[in-house]
Amino acid sequence: MLSCLFAIAIHGLLLLIGVSFGLAFYGKPVWGLPPDRAAVLLSIVIMGALLLVSLTPVGAWILRWQMGCRRPTPQENAFLWPAWQFVCLAAGYDPASFRLYVIDGPVNNAFAIGSNTIAVTVACLYGTSDRELRGVLAHELGHHVNNDTLWMAMTATAEHIGISVYNFIAFLSRIVGVLAIIPLVGFVAALITIIIKLILTVFDFIVLGAWRLGYFWGSRQNEYAADRYAAQIGFADGLASYLDKYGDKQAGWFAWIEALKSTHPGAGERVKKLRKYSREALRNA
Repeated sequence: MLSCLFAIAIHGLLLLIGVSFGLAFYGKPVWGLPPDRAAVLLSIVIMGALLLVSLTPVGAWILRWQMGCRRPTPQENAFLWPAWQFVCLAAGYDPASFRLYVIDGPVNNAFAIGSNTIAVTVACLYGTSDRELRGVLAHELGHHVNNDTLWMAMTATAEHIGISVYNFIAFLSRIVGVLAIIPLVGFVAALITIIIKLILTVFDFIVLGAWRLGYFWGSRQNEYAADRYAAQIGFADGLASYLDKYGDKQAGWFAWIEALKSTHPGAGERVKKLRKYSREALRNA
């Protein structure tokens, strides 16, 4: 949640900068407000509207479309639906209240999207045992139960807005840079270009860099929480077996650096914690 709020604040600031530049060139009141106040109001309206859309079925459809999700074939459903029913029975949820999708491709993975969507890749569907598939589905259900998918949808939306504005400002900077070949105004254009590039570089390295580290850390905590949920409803062994086979081991001298830039913890650490979560669930049963 904190990384999502931070994302909205940081990328909202980028949006405000972009809108302020546009209204400054327009130079006239908007809705009876001076350009600076209008820029704040317009930025809030744009960001708020797009964030709300990300939480609707329209936003979920966009995510499914971007990821290449499709409805499972009858043959695929013969594998997927029984496993999903088994997980929902253990968790106390109606399996029909969720929508299952399949993603073509060789990568073994699964995703939780929107408010009720779970998607698995073809490689995951056919490359795992029944208990491993149940463990994966239980983990993805955990993301929905913990509302991770809703926070992730808003985070992704805010990031897309910020990146679009960032790229637009960089594009304008290149246009201004072309004016450097014109006599007299060339020096001013070159100076403006240097200042804009410096601001963008500092913003990217310090502000966006800090946000990325916070986002990656928060995402890893969400993965642990979804693992804990899977263990609590009895699917730790299947999920651990899946991670042993297909999880990112993050080995090597600089594994800790890679871990800082990863949205998922290393498979070895996740398996250790799954054993711990499983023991905790047995004690509390």
